[in-house]
Amino acid sequence: MRKSKVISFVLLLTMLLTTALVAPASAAGLQGTEFHLGEQDSGYTIVVPGYKQSKEVNLAADYEDEDPYYADVLVVDMPKKNSDGTYSLFEIKTTDKAAYMLYAMAMSMNMDNEQSGDFEAQFKNGSVVVQPKITKDEKASELVAGETYGFYFISADKADEEIFSAELYVQFVDKTAKPTASKVVVDGKEIAFEAYQIDGSNYFKLRDLAMVVNGSAKQFQVGWDSASNAINLTKGAAYTPDGKELKVSPNPTNKKALPTSSKILVDGKEVSFTAYNIGGNNYFKLRDIAKVFDFAVTWDSALNTVGIDTSAAYKE
Repeated sequence: MRKSKVISFVLLLTMLLTTALVAPASAAGLQGTEFHLGEQDSGYTIVVPGYKQSKEVNLAADYEDEDPYYADVLVVDMPKKNSDGTYSLFEIKTTDKAAYMLYAMAMSMNMDNEQSGDFEAQFKNGSVVVQPKITKDEKASELVAGETYGFYFISADKADEEIFSAELYVQFVDKTAKPTASKVVVDGKEIAFEAYQIDGSNYFKLRDLAMVVNGSAKQFQVGWDSASNAINLTKGAAYTPDGKELKVSPNPTNKKALPTSSKILVDGKEVSFTAYNIGGNNYFKLRDIAKVFDFAVTWDSALNTVGIDTSAAYKE
């Protein structure tokens, strides 16, 4: 099954082991579901952020002349792309004191999509965050939703001798953003937004929110730094409109939601918001913004109404 791809993996991993350049490991600490890597007593585990479910997939489905080859595949949310073009996909942990370097190779299992990516780093306190850059035809590429990727891992000691290996199959899935059917009332006035609901939470365009709280004590400015791919928010500063605020499509439909790749800074300090790119615009979880800028958010289930109150403080 997939003989050419398997051979390619072996050759590439062999090259990595024999031509390794030592690189520092990224800071460990990914949040996610932890699985045994390899056998249960291997001493290696893997943390998988955004894990949804496991399913059986025929990896030979693209090959008409191959017998079916079924493998367990982890289904996970599409990860956010880092500013350097890499993806923080997994965290490998080990109790093996001899483990010094981790080598990893990723490759699409689709015969028509020759995406791949490699990674190497030292273990730090028994941990490595796997952050490959995915490429196609030697150019940076995006992970493809719904496609199965094979990940192959090799752990080596200080002499660069292999001491452990394992493989993992993963499918990345996009979240679906559904148009919010609720009314939105801001300081007692109903305002039309093009908002979306993802996993039960409401998401709004950042500039729409800045526009409707402008002039209040909770106002904030929105700036964009293209050089550092960063959104800069300034508390208390008046918002400068760009003329595109509060535009509403006549018939909004479900759309794919991809994690936004931009950094977000509030008064110069980087913060962690749940944000998605929907239809080319960045949408932020309403309660994340309300908490940072301290305005109240309410929900009236009887009237199906979301309330924003700039005269009141945020409450969980």
